Amino acid sequence: MKPTAMRNTWLAQGGLLLLAVAADGLAASALLRPTGAQAAALAWCVVLPLLLLASALLLIRSARQAGGGGLRRTAVIALPPLLLLLLLGGSLQQAGHIARQAMAQGAGLQAETVDAGRTLRLQGSILPGDVGRLAGPLSAPGLQRVELDSDGGSWAEARRLAAVVGERGLATRVSARCDAACTLVFRAGSPRHLLAGVELGFARLPLPSWQPWWRAWVRAEQDALHAALGDDFVRRLALALPGGWRPMRSDLQAAGVLERPDFGLDVGLPALPGALLVEYRAALLSEPAWPALDRRFPGLIDEVASLMHEQRASGVPDTMAAQFAQQLVLARQTQLLAALSGESRQLYLSWLLDALDALQQEPALCSALLAGDVQARRRLPKALAARELQWLEDAAQEAAQPRKPMNGLEREVIRRTLGATASGQLPRLWTAGSELAPLDCDSARRLARQVHELPGPQRRLMLRRVFER
Repeated sequence: MKPTAMRNTWLAQGGLLLLAVAADGLAASALLRPTGAQAAALAWCVVLPLLLLASALLLIRSARQAGGGGLRRTAVIALPPLLLLLLLGGSLQQAGHIARQAMAQGAGLQAETVDAGRTLRLQGSILPGDVGRLAGPLSAPGLQRVELDSDGGSWAEARRLAAVVGERGLATRVSARCDAACTLVFRAGSPRHLLAGVELGFARLPLPSWQPWWRAWVRAEQDALHAALGDDFVRRLALALPGGWRPMRSDLQAAGVLERPDFGLDVGLPALPGALLVEYRAALLSEPAWPALDRRFPGLIDEVASLMHEQRASGVPDTMAAQFAQQLVLARQTQLLAALSGESRQLYLSWLLDALDALQQEPALCSALLAGDVQARRRLPKALAARELQWLEDAAQEAAQPRKPMNGLEREVIRRTLGATASGQLPRLWTAGSELAPLDCDSARRLARQVHELPGPQRRLMLRRVFER
């Protein structure tokens, strides 16, 4: 093979390699850059076949010029085309994905306006062009929230949709599923509601190349997308399996994806004016304890939703409306405690003892807590409120235990264990829903600790006296 021909062949193949690297980078950037999606699809669907054809022709020409005895030389000349195929092979799947998304415009998210125009329900995959196609519904006057049911789709288009949701100050709600790119849109809303039993599916960005520099760029972009969720969240997502990661609700709250309630059963309430009853019901369904309680006490959610709807419509502040709702729950909580197992009552006694310790500097609040006062509960540390909420959710799912009147022998055991006055004092450890006066703070803490330290059988007997009316 002549030196000039050899040099020209290598130069041509080197140019093809550089073009392949550039086109590969275009595909990588198209993951998150909306304006690059169409260009990337064009590059991969039109330029890629031309690159492969040119590389093959150069290989054939080089082999012919090498002559019959130039097998080693032919192998060396063939190296750049083989590298070209290697560079392109890692992103062929991404190329087809981008092309399919480009051709599927108009078949992406399907929109439906519900709740008298206050909610825009979006279902399906997020595809390029969805934001422009849905500009009308997204800018409709009176729109308050976007409800999502999506398996993900185009990350670039999801970023555009998230920007629109954030700019308009819309709330977001997930009713069925929200995976991969959809989570960007969900996180843009405020407030954010995730219906009980529904999970968010976080996924890593697909790596559209085998080239280390483009892979590093994609990973950096992924970290930037989730940086606001904290280093621990980003690290766990990076270690997730290719199918993605479905964090627990507590993980989502720790990362700020879901907002922690100010107190226990509080939920983000629909915007006024014009909030509908169905919106209150949907808000309550976003806190897992509410559906659990509603299954135990059918109709509770409807009762609470109606109460909050009426109270807020009449001008009652949000905090006061939440307290009225909590009062309804406390009435059921007394019934719940009377029908639980000894183990569940023991867990509640542990919580009650810690709550009394937290309020010991304010004796009036201590006694109010035992009487079921909502204001006293709202003064507790958030960690204690969260513990009671989890206990309430678990207890509501426990089967009701059979009850029987306490006999004389059992009363005698109480007297001999805790003293002659114990039988009358124990019910005063929990007086919510009764006419009994609660114990003072020091007496309540002392008696609760005595009960807590008893052996199992005796402790269960004492807790029957405390909670069964």
